[in-house]
Amino acid sequence: MKKSIEELNYQNHVLNKALNELRSVEKKPEFDAQEFEKKIMHSVNEDIRKSVLPVVGSLKEIESIIQHFKDEQSTRIDRIESRTKEMSFVSSSPSSSNEKMIITHYSKGKSEAEIAKDLRIGIGEVDLVLKLANLK
Repeated sequence: MKKSIEELNYQNHVLNKALNELRSVEKKPEFDAQEFEKKIMHSVNEDIRKSVLPVVGSLKEIESIIQHFKDEQSTRIDRIESRTKEMSFVSSSPSSSNEKMIITHYSKGKSEAEIAKDLRIGIGEVDLVLKLANLK
């Protein structure tokens, strides 16, 4: 009888051990790949939101500033070109027309003083034009 009690104790021990192993297996959560993927994606999105999005915002702001500067410079260049054209037109037209008028008046027999008075320019300019045109 002592032997059968020992054998029953041994079987009880083996069964308790097996039962404890089953309980520990049941307590362990199963690995859920979808849940794990969701956690990783959430973590990545948070990292992106915290670190990358501010950089992208700053780059867009810099791009806007550069575009504004570029537009402003283009406008300035257009104004300068327009002024340059006006200046070259203004400076070349009267001079060349004065030269033509001086030569025309001189060929009609007018004196340098008369030409200067009629065109409202200096006698020195009349003299210079006539010398350059080899008329004097």
